[in-house]
Amino acid sequence: MPLGKKNRPSSAGAKLETQNMLSNIGPTEKSQKCPDWQEKELLRQEPRRHSIALGDTAKLSMRQRHGGDLANKLYELKMEHVVSYDNLKHLKMAFDEFAKAGIKKLDYPQFRSVVKKCSGLHAVKNAQIQQLFMKIDYTGDGKIEWHEFCTYMHLEYKEKEGTVRRSTMATFTLPAKKMHLSRGEPVLEIQAAHDGTIVTVREDGVVNYWSPKLQLKNNKNVFPERHISQTQKRATDFVFMTEYDKLIIGTGAREIQIYEFSSLEPCCQISALETVPLNLCTGPDKCLILYGDTQGCVNILIMKSVSETLRLWKKSPQVENMPNISLDHAVQFPNITYLRWKVHQDWVSKVKYFHSIPAIISASNHRDSALVIGCLLPSADIHQQMNDVCGEGKPKKIQIPSSPQLRPAGDQKVFAVGKGVMSFDFSKSENLLVTGGMDKLLRMWNPYMPERPTGTLKGHLAPIFYVCIASEEGHIFSVSRDNTAKIWNIQDQTCLFTAHPQESHIEGELSACLYSSDVKGLYISADSLALLSLETKPQHKGRQIVSHCEPVLCCGYSEEFRQVVSCSEGSVVKVWDVDTGAQVFEYGCAHGQAAITCMAFDSNGRRLEI
Repeated sequence: MPLGKKNRPSSAGAKLETQNMLSNIGPTEKSQKCPDWQEKELLRQEPRRHSIALGDTAKLSMRQRHGGDLANKLYELKMEHVVSYDNLKHLKMAFDEFAKAGIKKLDYPQFRSVVKKCSGLHAVKNAQIQQLFMKIDYTGDGKIEWHEFCTYMHLEYKEKEGTVRRSTMATFTLPAKKMHLSRGEPVLEIQAAHDGTIVTVREDGVVNYWSPKLQLKNNKNVFPERHISQTQKRATDFVFMTEYDKLIIGTGAREIQIYEFSSLEPCCQISALETVPLNLCTGPDKCLILYGDTQGCVNILIMKSVSETLRLWKKSPQVENMPNISLDHAVQFPNITYLRWKVHQDWVSKVKYFHSIPAIISASNHRDSALVIGCLLPSADIHQQMNDVCGEGKPKKIQIPSSPQLRPAGDQKVFAVGKGVMSFDFSKSENLLVTGGMDKLLRMWNPYMPERPTGTLKGHLAPIFYVCIASEEGHIFSVSRDNTAKIWNIQDQTCLFTAHPQESHIEGELSACLYSSDVKGLYISADSLALLSLETKPQHKGRQIVSHCEPVLCCGYSEEFRQVVSCSEGSVVKVWDVDTGAQVFEYGCAHGQAAITCMAFDSNGRRLEI
């Protein structure tokens, strides 16, 4: 659903600019009645407005009555923002004590006495308590009940969350843009190439190249045709080796096949792996191939002199028109180092190398080894080993046993997650690790503290299939098995938008996802290949300061609270402090999506009618 009139209106955080002006009119002049002709001229020049405010005839008297040091007011917080959970329990007990004595409603002196006795609220000023009391006592009868206090506090925090949501608004354009996929096996993975091309690979080996807007550019089945009696080869995952213009595909036949990216012509393959490579990754410096397997191991191939090595392998004997070299033979090359870490007690669901840490992060559905952050090489003598692998001079062979090795405890951090982890992402700039899995929860972690998550995001109704952190936008994107996509705010840990399959029109079994920061869109593969384009709150250009994102249609002044209320065409109401110009409160959708054209305060000045 695009932003605009179809969405809840958004409002920018801003400041109401105020300026204190000293009057040059003396007491005699102020009390002097204007001539009739002057009154008519002033009325004619007065711009038409749609609001009625009580402050029109009392501005000068109120300024004199409430004059004082405005510097202190800048540091005053609304009392409702400093009330803690313990304070609420103390207030509840106090209200109950009064109820036992037959007093169901508290007047202002009683309420002030109760507040002053709360721990942490001793320094709250009487003016703050009185203002809170008047907000709750909107009828003006001078007394409040406990349920009225609770209702006000609930609405206060609810609208505060709404304000944050509007200030960080992000949505997907609905319905999604879809491209029909030909009948066949499901898409295994979606990746974005360095030139912006979107690449998909199906289980049957069909590789499709798409434009960012899902226009098919090229396609080819890279697996050779086999006789109907033979088992057809299946792809398990793919990844790019960007610097060398290569496409790497893992197969169910325990192979890693390397193709030319531009032409999809075969380069070579590494066969006879220990087990099936379930997922692939490359890095760092484009000389690393990682893959997780069915035995819970993370396998690492470190390559030096990549171009020369691939040129030599390309001369190997061919198997099904593909130059073939076995893993046992490949590791004998002086430019190749092979490591195999036993990390998980279940199949590896995802593996990825993050050069910024640097470390390998892998995941599985096993609870006690759901996610592991571990080193690439053993910590002992690591500097010497890296020099041997990627340094200058004559290559040296590192002897690593072929059987899986256990990392030392100090070389890895293990995160235990109930029902395991299906997807994860890491952001160095945010120092944030996010995981999702079968329990339908997104967990936010400090990567150096595996004991417990720093936050939990609830809202998905099916197992979480895909997670991505977009640090530049400050968002987390997640997709669950029921084809529901969500946008979360990192700072506030709130859900900004949910794209349900009924609205996005994404149907079928989910098979692959990718968020592209270049396109600002989320690609989802199911029965069709879909693109959910991201729409964010428009930013005002230049140095112009605005109070609303939409035209302001009416405003008024509250004498009781010394506040200005403004209403916009987007049905957003904002409250401003008249002395400091700071925004005090905001709520949206006052009249759904309809514009607010007029407003007025009641006779007590405590209720607003719009």
